[in-house]
Amino acid sequence: MIRSNQPGKLVPVYLYIRTTDVQFRVKTEFLVRPEFWSESKQEMKPMFFDLMDYTLSQRDEVSQGLKDIRNLVEREIGMLHAKGKPINRECVSELVRKFHCKESPNEETLAHYIKRYIKEIENGDRLHYQNKHHLLTRYDALSVKSYKGFQTQWNLFRGKRKINFNDISLDLYYDFVKFFLKKDYSPNTIGKDIKHLKIILRAAQDEGLHTNEIYKHKEFRVLRTPVQNIYLTEEELRRLYDLPLEGTDQKVRDLFLIGCYTAQRFSDYSRIHPDMIKTLSTGVKAIELMQKKTDTKVIIPIRPELDVLLQRNHYRSPKVAEQTVNDYIKVIARTAKITEPVIMEKIRGGKRISETLPKCEFIKTHTARRSECTNMFKASIPTIEIMKISDHQTEKEFLKYILIDEEETAERLSVHPYFTQPVLRIADKVAEEIARIDFHQLLNNFSPN
Repeated sequence: MIRSNQPGKLVPVYLYIRTTDVQFRVKTEFLVRPEFWSESKQEMKPMFFDLMDYTLSQRDEVSQGLKDIRNLVEREIGMLHAKGKPINRECVSELVRKFHCKESPNEETLAHYIKRYIKEIENGDRLHYQNKHHLLTRYDALSVKSYKGFQTQWNLFRGKRKINFNDISLDLYYDFVKFFLKKDYSPNTIGKDIKHLKIILRAAQDEGLHTNEIYKHKEFRVLRTPVQNIYLTEEELRRLYDLPLEGTDQKVRDLFLIGCYTAQRFSDYSRIHPDMIKTLSTGVKAIELMQKKTDTKVIIPIRPELDVLLQRNHYRSPKVAEQTVNDYIKVIARTAKITEPVIMEKIRGGKRISETLPKCEFIKTHTARRSECTNMFKASIPTIEIMKISDHQTEKEFLKYILIDEEETAERLSVHPYFTQPVLRIADKVAEEIARIDFHQLLNNFSPN
């Protein structure tokens, strides 16, 4: 059985056990799309066609796997019943675990290790060095979710194949990349899951589970490509600021602008509260907070527009989910007429494609941080001082946030004294002085003694 009817989403299949004494559900690792699941027959529908994230061969593998696990559980339950032993969730869960893992008593498979690894980072048994202070910390919820996404893709990729540590090779790496390319995934999305795989393989090697080091090969690389982003100018921020709104729209706009005026990540600008407000020796109010990602203290002076937003919300960030902000802010920005055409190039499925959309369609929560970094830079605030607020660790990383195109660069340079004031080149000046010299007069005045 499945517990979700949302089309287009991969959902797990559950075993539903019902006897005269008990009834319960046990989750399997099989994934299906609800629109191709038959509730009456409790199996995949025969009519099916290849999709980007679920192919016909994967459907066949799941169908056969469900038959196999159903037969296994029915046989084991029959044996327990014949012996007069109780049937409970624990014993069926163990059967399901063994069915999916199929590991020998002395050998942990890669699939089982991935499952254990993710369980340990989720419950806090496995920590990592997260920030520049080299402190061991728990994985945050977003990281756990990302690893679980990798596990889902890995299980879809391997299907019924038993891929163990020693089976990892460059050929398998290329097949894994092709698996994503067929789904039209971007290089950065593919790279994220390859990175997770490499981290897990390294951890397993450190624990003595294998000696295969092919994952360290230069060709076993984490794919990356520069991502195009946008920022909002001060004039566009003013349009958002002046827009009359109420209810959820106002909360979303206020929270987004708080991010635009603090240069912080959503995880930080969404949790500002009165205890973070202090007054500097200059008499200017400021926000003092510890960044979640880096565990670094930053102090951000509060500009007048930000003070109005904070006062309206009693110096607390409005409580709005990040996805809600991402959904609403596009519509709000369109209302504010932030709609100039923007050309975006990206790579999907190994192909470079280009699309032109109104600027509002590319706005998201992280646009706020990029906007403030860029606007402070354009206001000629020294880079090192901006980095003290944004907490970028290197100038190289910081400059990735400065979204100034060639025309803006030319405009900034055009008012620089180098381009506005005539500068006589030294060589020209020397030539001019030489031209004034009367060499005949010099020779006449020269008399050897």
